[in-house]
Amino acid sequence: MDASPARTSAERYVDAINRRDSDALMGLFAPDATLHHPTGTYRGHHEIREFYERLVFLAEVTVEIRRLIAADTIAMAELSGSSPFATVPTQVLDVFEVDSNGKIVNLAIYVR
Repeated sequence: MDASPARTSAERYVDAINRRDSDALMGLFAPDATLHHPTGTYRGHHEIREFYERLVFLAEVTVEIRRLIAADTIAMAELSGSSPFATVPTQVLDVFEVDSNGKIVNLAIYVR
């Protein structure tokens, strides 16, 4: 069975985060995408890139998929995030919505 576009995007997203590859990461987002995170809402490539470069990449965050559920254009990924600057891993739920081309149009990140 082929992977859904949302599953593929979620897996590529985790890979780009772990490689701290801003260009690969931005290639996954639609130009007018929206990212919802406890620190705020970020719209478009410029704001989303700044979020990852200033928060996620500077903290040297790596993520591991614990569970990934996907169908067509929606994926939910339960992630464990770690950083050399944190004492315990962070549990995160990312909810991806992708367009017909597999580009992320909406990403909601819930942190526990």
